[in-house]
Amino acid sequence: MADILALYNKMNKPEIDLDLLFDNLFEEVFPKIKQAIRERWKRGEQPDGNIIGLYAVYSYKTFKEQINPLGKGFVDLTLTGALGEKITFAMFGTAEYEIFSRDYKFGKIVEKYGDYNFNISEKERQKLAYDITKQITEKVIKNYYYNG
Repeated sequence: MADILALYNKMNKPEIDLDLLFDNLFEEVFPKIKQAIRERWKRGEQPDGNIIGLYAVYSYKTFKEQINPLGKGFVDLTLTGALGEKITFAMFGTAEYEIFSRDYKFGKIVEKYGDYNFNISEKERQKLAYDITKQITEKVIKNYYYNG
């Protein structure tokens, strides 16, 4: 992608602020990321496909299996759905971000199961990079042909 922008910038066209463009596009595709995390949690999976954890109390495990059979009795982080609904992100420069939840349980969940569960899988990361690269390329091409 850097090659595309370098070539574009040599063509005496208006500069494209890549950082701003990336931030905007990340925000645009973030709902897909959020949904992928929530769906993975329903299955009780971490980004690498391993289970999030095991319930310590059998009766609670049975209760969770009844309300969410997809979790197969493993920790699924989805009792009320509020933790997943309040997933958001913070940007720290191009391609640097942190995903977290604004739900009050976030700190306790991270303490107990780790912040790794708020990451995206490698497959999700590749899909995100593809979607953003595709959109940036389209915007560069549009900017070249329609602003010059």
